[in-house]
Amino acid sequence: MWWILSLCVFFIIGAFIGSFLNVVIDRLPAGEGVIVGRSHCDYCNHTLAWYELIPVISFLVQRGKTCCCGKKMSIQYVISEILTGLITMFVMWSFWVQSNTTLLTVAIAMLFAYSLFVISMIDIKYGIINESVLYFLLLVFVFWQVYLFVVSADKNEWIFELTVRVLSALAASSFFAILHFGTKGKGMGGGDVQLAFVIGLFLSALGTLVGMYLSFMIGGLIAVVFLLIGKRKIGQTIPFGPYMATGALIAFLWADIIISGYLTLSIAI
Repeated sequence: MWWILSLCVFFIIGAFIGSFLNVVIDRLPAGEGVIVGRSHCDYCNHTLAWYELIPVISFLVQRGKTCCCGKKMSIQYVISEILTGLITMFVMWSFWVQSNTTLLTVAIAMLFAYSLFVISMIDIKYGIINESVLYFLLLVFVFWQVYLFVVSADKNEWIFELTVRVLSALAASSFFAILHFGTKGKGMGGGDVQLAFVIGLFLSALGTLVGMYLSFMIGGLIAVVFLLIGKRKIGQTIPFGPYMATGALIAFLWADIIISGYLTLSIAI
């Protein structure tokens, strides 16, 4: 039962982080600060009390309406809190079962996952890939690599692995750049090209390949569903950032398992 309790704790922590990420999602595109300033009502600017900021619970208790002016609250907030809670559970559990995982690796994984989530939500709401989050991820990557260089016993191996990451990142971004310029920006945005490069830095070469493949698979399936239910029309664009982020996170956590399973299945067939 201890692991069930632990997963619940991870979910609660993730939900509180999701509450903060909602602030980031709303303020970054507007050029507002994400650290300073109290949370306030979107309608009347009333400063929210602590009991109005409890993830998920506040939304349910208030029946999806603000306490101050009774207006309908955006479903984005509760969905973000639930998703971030689930992401935290999956990431922590994936690394928890690996006994050789360091605390820094877990921290890097969480920052990568949360940043991808913010990028996805902003892309869904505003149709842009926020460059500030990409720059933040680049700083995280540089810090990570500096640490690995310091603790590495074989500097040549570190150089080799870094070179592979940079080359796979360039290959991924080049592929998306071809799609971007080939479709004159209609099939793929310039922000997707930048996102592909950053994702490639965090994943291995095979991980990048798995992540990109999954992004097109997931994006294609969702697009078909949207067409069938009438949410999109043929030729209408959809934000691709969330699919790239989803594929990247899956590959980051389980690329080795996916590749191993694919090879086993191929041999069996």
